[in-house]
This record gives sequence, C-alpha cells and structure tokens, in this order.
Amino acid sequence: MDHTLLRYRRPAFDTLVYSAMASQLVKNKGYPKALMQMPNVGCLQRGLIIDKKFGIVVKLDWNSNVAHAQLNTTRSLKHAEIVSVYGGGPINLAEQTRWMVLTTGFEAPLATLLLRYAMVRPSIHKDADALRIFFEDMGEAFGSVFGGGSVGKGGGAPLFIKALKSEPEKYLVPRSKAFIEWLRRLNEAQETACFVVTNASIEFVNLVMPAALGQDWRSLFSSVVVSASKPSFFVKGADTPSKAGRVSKMALLEPADVTRGLPAVYQGGTSAELLRHLAVHKGLQAGDLIPDVAYVGDHLLTDVVACKQQAQWKSVAVVEELTNFEEVVMGPNTTPCGGYLTTPQAAPSYWARVIHESADITVADCEDFII
Repeated sequence: MDHTLLRYRRPAFDTLVYSAMASQLVKNKGYPKALMQMPNVGCLQRGLIIDKKFGIVVKLDWNSNVAHAQLNTTRSLKHAEIVSVYGGGPINLAEQTRWMVLTTGFEAPLATLLLRYAMVRPSIHKDADALRIFFEDMGEAFGSVFGGGSVGKGGGAPLFIKALKSEPEKYLVPRSKAFIEWLRRLNEAQETACFVVTNASIEFVNLVMPAALGQDWRSLFSSVVVSASKPSFFVKGADTPSKAGRVSKMALLEPADVTRGLPAVYQGGTSAELLRHLAVHKGLQAGDLIPDVAYVGDHLLTDVVACKQQAQWKSVAVVEELTNFEEVVMGPNTTPCGGYLTTPQAAPSYWARVIHESADITVADCEDFII
C-alpha cells in the first residue's frame, strides 16, 4: 500500500521525518542543536545500508561489495580505505546486529541523520559505546515518529499520524480519476479481482486510503487484508505458517457490505487463505480457481522477493526512483552515493540485481499501468 497505491510527497515527507527525529534527540536526549540542521548531502535515498559497527553509510554493488562508504556529510572513504575496512569480498547482510538496511522511503532519513551527527561529533566512529547509544536513541526517535504503525488517539497520536491528519494534501498524493476508474473496471471484470495486502493497521489504512483513492476506496477491491505480517503472509499453495505450534488464520475485521459494494476486511492470515476468499467473492469454488496472481509492491524483500519465492506469484516492483531523470539517465554523477539503481562508479547496485532476479515487471508508479 505505502509507496504503491499510496505515494508520499517528497521532500516534504523526508523533511518531516528528519526534523521530528532530530528534535526528539535534541530535546529528550540532550544532543547538540546543530543536529536540527538537515544537510543536503545527496544521500537521502532508500537502499543505503548503515554499518552500525563503525557508523558508516555504505552502498553495495551488484555483487554485494562495498562500492561507496560515506563517513559524514562531506567525507567519503577512498577505495583503499574501503578495502582496508571491508576487504574485497561481498558483505553478508544476514548479520543484522551489524547492518541496518534502509529498504523503505520511511527509513531513508536515518542515514542523513547519522551523517549529520558524524559531522557534529567526528570522533563518533571510534567510540563503540557512543555509537551503540546513538543507534538506540535514533531507533527510539524513529519509533516515536511513526508509533510502530499505531494511529493513537488525540494528543497520543504519533507525529507522523498527526501530520497526515492535519495536512494530508501536504504529504499524500491523490490518485488520478483515470487510475481510480481503471482499478474499478479491473476489479469488476469477471475474470479479474483486485486486492490490498498491507502490514499496516486498519486504523492507518482507513486514515490514508481515502486521501489517495477517495472515500469509497474499498469498493475498488474484492478483498482487503491488514496487519498481514509480510513476508510470512506469502506461502505456497494451501500451506499455512506456524509459530510456536499456532497456525495463523485470517480474522474478519469488517464484513462485506453487498449493498454498498464493499468487500470484507481481514487481518493476518496467508496468501493461500486470501485466494480462497477471492474465489468465493467471484462466485467460484476454491478448488476450481487456478489463480494467476501479479502482486504489486515497493519493498523489494518483503514484497517482490517474498511473493515470488514463497507464494510463486508474479511480482511487480514499483520503483519510484525511476521517475527521476537523474536516476535513469545521469545516474552516478549526481550524488555522492550514486542512485538507487547505480553506484557512484556507474555500476549496477545491489538493488538493481534484486530487481533483475525477482521482478517480472518494474514500473515507476502504479499509474503507469494505464498509460
């Protein structure tokens, strides 16, 4: 849903997240006020990786080697320094205690905040305890901005939610009438069905989807699944995941309203359960339906890779960066860290390989389907 059906306005959104986190650190943790000055470092992009051991922001190439390492807002490591720190081989991102992978647009300002702090406190890279505390504090600030997906009530709502409620037009992009009607026609056709699967809560979905697709947004779909817990949501065939002996099942949150043309809303479950519900919605027997499913997502790991590998669905990657002329044509010379799909050396990035190996189709925006 986020960054696919729902798109955020940049740089307004990035500025909101950075400023809110920096403010939390300054006011609540006593960090220097200079942290509030958001730098224009050119590394505000998803796909960057934070090395928590040394406090360095890195970019990986196609083969998972470190192609670029940014120390602070003005200084990057030279090739010899990169080899000295990381060697000449691929990085193992499975070491989650060391690597923080910024896979979504929500997380992109984290790298900029770290680089700014490294500029304010240059000795941070040599102080393991100070780095550990900073990452703990930054994580706490990030959590306070987004509230872990909770909408909250009144004054207790996270800042992100307050901003969306007060000025939705400042941060959210409304979809075109042509796109909305295309979705409606696609969903109403006998041979097709549209659905939404999101990890967001029902409260958040009901807050933001009307701003993007209109008040009757649910009528554009045959099923809606919230709190899906992707990537474990995606399973092969009729398999269901279990944890500690408990099998996950879809919970009905809101029943279908046939008179208003609104589908049911479910919580959790699996892709297999979703297909059975879609079969019933279309008036088919589950056993008679052999689905040919194309799943559209922006998160390359929990959406694009997972739906293909675990559910064997076709995958469509939404890569917003493709709307940027510099990203597509000029690429590596425009920012210190290169583009999302390129390294500063004009080589394909790690994420370019992920897309190449896992995405059946790649588009810059969902509206590209109707062009």
